[in-house]
Order: sequence, then structure tokens, then C-alpha cells
Amino acid sequence: MSVLAPVITTALWFYANIANNVALQVFRDDMGFANARETAPGRLETAAALTGAQLLLGFVIGAVVKVVFVCGRPFGEMAREVTALGVAVGALHAAGSTFANVGFLFATAAFVQIIKLIEPFEMLFFEVMMKCYMKKPTHVSVGVLLAVVAVVGSALYLALLKPIDGKKFLAIFYTLLSGVCITYRVVVQKTIRLDKLKQGSFADTLDEYLNMTFFGTLTLVVYGLGGWALEQGDFLNVSRMIDSFRVQLVVYHPLYYFFSLATLTFVAPITHALLNVCKRIMAVLVTMVVFHETVDGRISVGLVGAFIGGLWYSLEKRAAANPNAKWWHVGLLRCYAAPTETR
Repeated sequence: MSVLAPVITTALWFYANIANNVALQVFRDDMGFANARETAPGRLETAAALTGAQLLLGFVIGAVVKVVFVCGRPFGEMAREVTALGVAVGALHAAGSTFANVGFLFATAAFVQIIKLIEPFEMLFFEVMMKCYMKKPTHVSVGVLLAVVAVVGSALYLALLKPIDGKKFLAIFYTLLSGVCITYRVVVQKTIRLDKLKQGSFADTLDEYLNMTFFGTLTLVVYGLGGWALEQGDFLNVSRMIDSFRVQLVVYHPLYYFFSLATLTFVAPITHALLNVCKRIMAVLVTMVVFHETVDGRISVGLVGAFIGGLWYSLEKRAAANPNAKWWHVGLLRCYAAPTETR
């Protein structure tokens, strides 16, 4: 069971993420954003409304599961233990999810996933900042930096295979902004929020997910009320959204975030980072096939490069975590011998 559980959660994580990407591209086409000019209004408001529905459903599903299985801390106890950091995690999740959805409304799902391959750089940046602030070892070496460069370079190569027009440029901007919010949220959770999370603890994972979705939903409600009060919400085409609505739009988003957190309780953060790169690569391939985009040799070279970079990153982080590791070392060029006992 110890091996089967992470395999199941990872498979569900991958499936839900890819299905969510497909649903978002279909929604973009139905809303008419695919053919609209880049300056056409309404994308941010539409993405915020959609994200609010996704997070709200995620919270409802999580709350029902919590009540049915009677797991985790009581709701009253969770409410009493609310902290500013917990609220910030929810706000970051809401912002990151909204900006990601905006990116999907500007470009194809495959293109957005290619840009998201750059997230290892953002993750490394915030991880180093957080660990320096907490005075913890950063586990960064030349090898780690080279591996991140390989992933980011592959992503840039894929992104530049076709000309970057105005809509793609804005998709890049919002996707990178989403990556900043999401990776910072993940780093906070890994280094502070989930540092005491028990291996495979479903109850702890569910409580963290409920905290994240509740305050994420609340953040978007406040944003919506503020926009309404300032009369900035006129660009939201409610009737078109209702006509274009599909249940897949709101179901798969909370599921893939939950299974991502669940997988993190079974595997090491380094393994989770590698799985995340593999998930992006699979998402690019599947969405390109579903929407009949050309998958040629150049695409394959870029995806293979991203996978190698992700695997290299995982190996380098493991090597850099060794107490004897030096900053200038490259883990792939050497191996660590187990220390011998002295008698």
C-alpha cells in the first residue's frame, strides 16, 4: 500500500490537470476569446469568476469528505487557529489560479504549459529566499543551477518555435505572474505550513486544502465586491459564461490541486518537483494531440530537454543536500560514498 498510494494520487493528479487544461481551452474558444484581439476586455473578470467557482466547489467537496470520514481537526478548532500566514496562503492560491486561468484565455493550453515549465526557476528563487530568511541550508550548488538552466532553456526554446504575438505575450506575462504566486505559496507550505505534516496524512492534507480553498474563495469574493462597488465588473459577460459553462471547468481544478498536495505527503519535495515537470510535459503532448496541433521533431527535442533537466534537478538537489557537498560541485560528475564508521 505504501507504494500503491503515491502511484494512485500521482495518476489522478496528472489526469485531473490535463483534463482541466482541455476544458479551459474549450471554454476559451466557446467564449470567443481565441479570435478576439488581445485588448478585448473581460478576460480578467471572467477568469476571476471561474476561479472563484472552482475554489468554492473545492472547499465544498473537501468539507463533505471531512464530515463523512470524520477526519482532521474540528472546524471550530481550525477557525480558532487561523493565522495571517494561513490567510496569505489562500490569497496567493487565489491570485495564482486566477492569473493562470487568464493565461489560458489568451493562448492555447499547450503554450501555457510550456511557459509553466519555467516554474523550477521561480521555485528555486523563492526557496532560497525563504531558507536564507529562516537560516536553513539552501542546498544550492552549481549543478542545481545548471539543471534549472536546462529546464528553463528548453521551455524558452519551445515557446520561441513560433512567433510571439500580442496575445501570446500577455499569456506569458500572466502565466509567469501565476507561477510567482503559486511557487511562493508552495514554498511557504513546504517550509513552514507543512513542515510537521505526517507522511501520508490524509487528514492533515485535507485540513491544509480546506484552509487554502476557503481563504482563496474569500479573496475572490472580496475582489468581486470591490469591482462591483467601483463599477469595474461591466465587462463580465455572464450570459456568455453560462452558455459556455461545462461541469469539467470547476471539477478538475480542485481535484488536481488536492491530489498534488496528497502526493506531496507521500513523496519527498524533490520527487514532487520532478513529477511536476513530467506532468507539464504530458500536458503539452496530450493537449497538442487533442487539439490537432503539430508535434514534430523540434517539439520532441524541447520536451526531452525539459525532462532531462527536471531529472537532473532532482539528482542535483539530492546531492547538494549531503553535508559534505560544496557549492561548486556538480552531483552528476561524482557520487557520495557512505561515511565509514571509526572504531
